[in-house]
Amino acid sequence: LEAGIPPTFIIAPPSTTGGNGIREVVINWGDGTPPTRLGQITGNTPVAHTFARAGLYTITITVTDTQGITATQSLVVNVT
Repeated sequence: LEAGIPPTFIIAPPSTTGGNGIREVVINWGDGTPPTRLGQITGNTPVAHTFARAGLYTITITVTDTQGITATQSLVVNVT
């Protein structure tokens, strides 16, 4: 990834939520910018984000289902 050039990430809903629908997906980019709130998603959703500076960033995605149960997944990206 390069600073100043927005890559597109594909956000895929989890394969199972225990039978509950997804209420909200929130992406924290780890770079101090406000989180991206996707709301409900039902399929693969492209999301672009520009990292202003080089560095290692931990992207955290939090999914909340309709029962209020949350799951979190993180990914570390190296921006040059």
